[in-house]
Amino acid sequence: DSVPATGQVAVIATAGLTAVGSTVLLGYCFSPYVHTLERVAADAAQDKNDQLIRMVTRDILARKVETIFDPTKDVAAPSSSNSRPFCNFMVHGLPFYIHPQMVHDDELRVQL
Repeated sequence: DSVPATGQVAVIATAGLTAVGSTVLLGYCFSPYVHTLERVAADAAQDKNDQLIRMVTRDILARKVETIFDPTKDVAAPSSSNSRPFCNFMVHGLPFYIHPQMVHDDELRVQL
């Protein structure tokens, strides 16, 4: 009483699709999550008024992704068509999420 080959293929395909699909979905939902947010030290060549920020997120393979931006110029609110579940600001067109209560600099919190 063995299972036919088509049944075995169907079970394997369903299990594989479920495993890969859930991983991709979790990566899609949580990739905007900001793990680290810090000011970049101003170089002598930079204007002292430029306040660059470095933030670190993780990709689907848990690799660090660093984004450096100017909060006065590069930050935008998410568009109304944005369907990302975790997104409270955009930088260079990419979605990001940070807990507002974790940003202790009031001016920066308002910018984000």
